[in-house]
Amino acid sequence: MIAIITQGQRDSLVGVEFLPQTFFNLNVQDINDNYFIDEVEINQCDIQWLKDLPLTVYQQKIQINPFGI
Repeated sequence: MIAIITQGQRDSLVGVEFLPQTFFNLNVQDINDNYFIDEVEINQCDIQWLKDLPLTVYQQKIQINPFGI
């Protein structure tokens, strides 16, 4: 499960340490080009507004091979 986050929320989290020597990266987008945060990361951090976000099922973006292989 994931929580969809806005570009602004993503920008405010990138580089923030949520466990010792573990930082938010958040460079992956879902099939609808939304940034998201994984439920595991949400549960491991102590940022309350993240814990308040609704969870949804992750839909992976389809990657197209530029070489046609």
